[in-house]
Amino acid sequence: MSKSWYSRINELELKDGSTKIEHHLVFETDSKEIKKKVESFFESIMDEEENCEWIKYDYRTICPINHDANNPYWRIPENTDKLKYCPYCGKEIKIVD
Repeated sequence: MSKSWYSRINELELKDGSTKIEHHLVFETDSKEIKKKVESFFESIMDEEENCEWIKYDYRTICPINHDANNPYWRIPENTDKLKYCPYCGKEIKIVD
C-alpha cells in the first residue's frame, strides 16, 4: 500500500486589497479507511471554526467554553431553546459534553 502526502500554503491578495491564506493538503493512499479518517478530522476542524462550543455549567445552566465561563453574565439557563447563536461572538451554538 502506497502512502504519501504534502502540504503548501498560498497567500492570495483579493481585489479589495485584503489577503487570504489558502492551506492545501494533498495525500495519496490506497486505503479507504485512512481517507475517511482524514476527511472526518478536517470536517471536525471546520466545524469548530463555524460553531461556538458551550458546556453544561451546572444542572440548569450552559456557558461558552471560549469565553469567560466564571463570569456569571456568560451563563444562560439551559432551557433557552430559542437561543441558536452565541450572543457574544455570533457563531452557532454547539453544546458539547
